[in-house]
Amino acid sequence: MANSKVKKFKIPLVIKDVLTQWVYLEYPDTKWNKDGVYRVEGIITPSNPIVKQVREQLMPKAMEYVKEANPNVKNIIPIEPFTELDDGSYQIKAKTNAIFRFTDSMGQERIKENVVRVFDRNVKPLSASEIHRGDTVNLQVTAIPYYMPASRGYGISFRLAAVQLVKKGDGLDSGVLFEAIASPEMESLDTMFEMFQGDSEGDF
Repeated sequence: MANSKVKKFKIPLVIKDVLTQWVYLEYPDTKWNKDGVYRVEGIITPSNPIVKQVREQLMPKAMEYVKEANPNVKNIIPIEPFTELDDGSYQIKAKTNAIFRFTDSMGQERIKENVVRVFDRNVKPLSASEIHRGDTVNLQVTAIPYYMPASRGYGISFRLAAVQLVKKGDGLDSGVLFEAIASPEMESLDTMFEMFQGDSEGDF
């Protein structure tokens, strides 16, 4: 039996230089969830720092959480939060519910609408409609562990909080995955954590 007293850890971080494939920011994706899900899926290079961070820090921490919360479970199976593609790059995704449902202290169901903030290179507010397939973005996310008893699989999911447009793209068929995008004047979402901590609620 799972130990419900063991709390999931929630680690805020930024996934940089994601080449977008699927973007649902202006309107949530309602295909599998009627309330809608905001999500971004894209491609990162093998040298992206998040790959090392996931393998050396987050996945071991997730395994510790699962074993502590489920002391009788054995032979658990790790599931990385990205998929390796034929060209050696990785596909990664981050998402969050468009609506959070919860019960208040009076037993009444309440609904809270969620917002994924979008920024430009200088961390100025930007319309979600400006983010398209083929753009390069930074994703501010919260890393949260999960465990699936039926398959004994465990891993990390990324809850999306904010998106920063780094570079406008020309689509995904140009043959160039990434170019140098850093510039001295570019601000980073790393400085924005204090703005969002505690804003988002609920897991996905």
